[in-house]
Parts: sequence; C-alpha cells; structure tokens
Amino acid sequence: MPINPDRLPDGVVPKINARAKRLSLRADSRNGHIRLVIPPHCPDRKALAFTHQHQDWIEKTLQSMPRPERLINGAIIPLLGQDRQVIIQRHNKAQTHIEVTQAQIRVMTRRNDPSQNILRHLKTMAHGVIQPILHQKCETLTLPIPQLTLRDTKSRWGSCDARNGKIMLCWRLIFAPLPVIDYVVAHEAAHLRHMDHSPRFWALCQELCNGDMQKNRQWLADHGARLLRIGIRT
Repeated sequence: MPINPDRLPDGVVPKINARAKRLSLRADSRNGHIRLVIPPHCPDRKALAFTHQHQDWIEKTLQSMPRPERLINGAIIPLLGQDRQVIIQRHNKAQTHIEVTQAQIRVMTRRNDPSQNILRHLKTMAHGVIQPILHQKCETLTLPIPQLTLRDTKSRWGSCDARNGKIMLCWRLIFAPLPVIDYVVAHEAAHLRHMDHSPRFWALCQELCNGDMQKNRQWLADHGARLLRIGIRT
C-alpha cells in the first residue's frame, strides 16, 4: 500500500511505481503538487526521510508552481479564447442547467460542487466545435471522415491513427481561440496523408489551416500549459 499522505509534507503525493529503482520527486505543474515516486517494497521510513531531506526544494518548487484553476463561483476561464466568468447560483431542481453567454458560464444547480457538470458541458461543447472543422478538412483532402475521440490528455494535443481512420484530440482545446483549434485539427488531418513531419506534411498542414500556422503554434506553446490546469481538482 502507498504511504499515508498525511505523514508527508503538504503538497507531496505518493505513487508506487513498479519500474522505479529509487526514490524521486517530480513536479506536477498540471495538478499543482509534487509526486513522490516510490519503488516497490520501499520502507515508509525511508520514503519519509527522503522527503524531509528535500524539504527546501519541495517548498520552493510548490511556491513557484502555477496553481490549478478550479471551476468555482467567480472563476474566470477562457472559452474559445475569450475570458468568461463562472457564475454559480442555487436552485432546487434535480438537474444542473448550464448556459454559456458572451461573458459568463452560468450554472444553476443544487450541487455543492458542480465542477464535474461544468466539465461535461465543456467536453460536449468541444465535440460540437471540433467535429465540423474535422469534416471540412477531410472534405478538402477528399478523404473519409475518421472516428473522432476527445480525451483529457496531459501532453499531446492530438494524435492520428491513419491506418484505422481515427483521430484523438484533447477536449481542453475548447479553451483556446478558434484559429488555434483549427490549426490542431489541420495538423492531425494532414497526418491522414503524411504520417511524419516532413516538408510535405507541413506544406499540407499550412494549406489546411484557416490562419497563420506559425502564430497559432506559438500561441499553444505559450499558453497551452494553462489550459491543462483548468478544472483540475486540488
């Protein structure tokens, strides 16, 4: 069993890794904590001593780490690149109702924490935005429309399985401006023709983009880490 987290310094989360050969500490900026990677059969006392030896590093790393952005009342999050404020209001109906306006994400609920409802709503929105863009790219390529899957990825924004006709995209792209979403879809659609990053691939990707490809790639490099932190529970 993993070590009791209550015995560890604040912000440290234990994780046993069957392949680990030694104790290590890894900053998890997405979730706002430090992972203590523990090899199998490592004594608790050794793991505790290891964290105490690195207490200064743990505190400094946590202080410098961006915090996850919770979906709570008053939170401001980007949606299609435009900041909107989360407004949560109580009602007595069984179902949670969510409405997105130009400036707000309005949530009517009886739940104390409707964050999972908000996340489901945003994932549905993401599919509704991304699917038509993918259809348009495939029509331009005169290729069959692949199966689209949206996931909550930690690093890659998308992947393409051209052999089986499948494309996976991160649903968190819904937080990005529409031209950035268009670029990522164009990138994966271009892989349906070229499963590499050759000059031919990039030329096709640029042809499929409805905007400045380099500018949108840079936006994702500059702001992508924040998109991965929105809605993460702490």
